[in-house]
Amino acid sequence: MEQCVFKRETIQLKYLPKVEKKNAEDRSSQGKLSRQIANLKQTLKHTTENTMQLDTTIEQRKREINEISNSINNERERNEAMKNEMRDNQVDLLQKRLEKAKLAFTQEKNKTLAQRYDEVATSKNCISF
Repeated sequence: MEQCVFKRETIQLKYLPKVEKKNAEDRSSQGKLSRQIANLKQTLKHTTENTMQLDTTIEQRKREINEISNSINNERERNEAMKNEMRDNQVDLLQKRLEKAKLAFTQEKNKTLAQRYDEVATSKNCISF
């Protein structure tokens, strides 16, 4: 709408005599200034609204980033706890395997000693002194 008014004034100035042109330019320059002021006010209003929207969006994104960061930290702590628990379970398993092997060795040792005592008792291998 404003552009149409501006074009109309420009066309009118083009066909006016020089004296009238000068007076018309003074009036049109005042109109131009008032239009520029109105445009600047409108631009300022839009810029302010956009700035407020951007601030709101930035705050929302910051909250989202904090939530994601907290969930990542929670998962990291949970994974660390599970890792420690698995390490403890592995240590327990190795201890039980070691204990089992130790018991098997003791059992085999006792079996071998029992066989030797039986051999000595039946005098199959008599050792002379």
